[in-house]
Amino acid sequence: MTKIITAAILLIMSASSINTFAGNVKLTVNEGVKSSKLRQTIEQQVSNLLSNINEAQTSNLSRVDFSRINIIDDAKDDVQRIWNTEHFMCPQSEVVERVLTLRNGYQVRNIPLVIFHDGEENTYQEAVINFDKKGVIIGFSFTIDAELFSKVMQERMQNPNHEVTDINNRMQIINFVEQFRTAYDKKDINFLQEIFSDDALIITGRVVQRKGNEVIPSGTDIQYFKQTKKEYLGRLQQTFNNAKYIKVKFDDLKIVQHPTKRGVYGVTVLQQWNSNRYSDEGYVFMMWDFRNPKKPQIHVRTWQPKYIDKKLGKKLNPNDVFTLGSFDL
Repeated sequence: MTKIITAAILLIMSASSINTFAGNVKLTVNEGVKSSKLRQTIEQQVSNLLSNINEAQTSNLSRVDFSRINIIDDAKDDVQRIWNTEHFMCPQSEVVERVLTLRNGYQVRNIPLVIFHDGEENTYQEAVINFDKKGVIIGFSFTIDAELFSKVMQERMQNPNHEVTDINNRMQIINFVEQFRTAYDKKDINFLQEIFSDDALIITGRVVQRKGNEVIPSGTDIQYFKQTKKEYLGRLQQTFNNAKYIKVKFDDLKIVQHPTKRGVYGVTVLQQWNSNRYSDEGYVFMMWDFRNPKKPQIHVRTWQPKYIDKKLGKKLNPNDVFTLGSFDL
C-alpha cells in the first residue's frame, strides 16, 4: 500500500518540484546478506549510482557519471541507453530494501524512479539492479510489479513438489523477462537480436472487420500474420527510429514449465505498449529455452489483442490465448 501511495504522489508532482528532492540517495539493506562487507558494498554501490543519476538529472547532463561505481560496461550501457531515451531520477533520499540471492549473484528490487517525458506527465517506475557475487553491478533494468513478482514466486513455492532448481529458474526467467521488457524502453535492438533464436516464430494478431452475409453477421475477427526474426526486428527498428519514447508494461505474468523438455518454459504476460505514436494492450506469449543457461533463447513470440471489439467490451477468450501446447519445439 505504501508503494502505491508513493507512486500516486509522484505522478502528480511536477518535474520542478521533484527536482527539489534530487540529491544524494542512501540505500539501506535490511535483510538478505549475511556478510557485512558485502552488504556495505552493495549499499555503497547503489547509493553512488542513484546519487549520480540524480546529479545528472538536476544538471541536465547527457551522460551519467560512473567514476565512483564498480560496474561492468554492459550495465553502464543499460543505464545510459535508458538515459538517452528519457531522463529519470530517484525521488527518495533513503531507500530500504532487501537483497535477493540469484544463481550467480544478487539483486536489489523495487528502487523507485520518476521518468520524465518531454511535454507529457511524469510516470513512476521501479528498477532492479543485479550484482555478481563480489557486489559488482552487472545489470540495470525496469521491474515488473512487486506484487506480481511475489505472486509468481509464491505460486511455485506453495507447490509441495517444488524443486529449488525450479525456484532459481523462475528467478532467472523473471530476470530475463525484465531485461526483455526494458529492451523496448531503451530501444536496444542488439539485445533482442541475441535473445531471439535465428529460426524464431513471430505471430501477430490484428483485429479486422468481418463483412456479414445471410449466415454470418458482420463483426470483428482476429487475423494472424507470421514473421521471421529478420522481418520482425526490421519493422521494430523502424518503430524505434520513429518513436520519441516507448513504454512497455507487463501484467498478469504466468510461467509454465514444459511437461517433457526440462529447461523450456512458456511465459504469458498482458502487455501494455505506449509511445508518442501508438498504444495497445494485448497478450504476449513467449517460449523461452533455458537449456543453455548462459544463452537463453526465445523460439516463439506471439501477440494477441486483449479486445476483439473494444467499443462493445468484447475481450479475447482466455482459452484462445496461445500456450506451450499451441506449438511444437
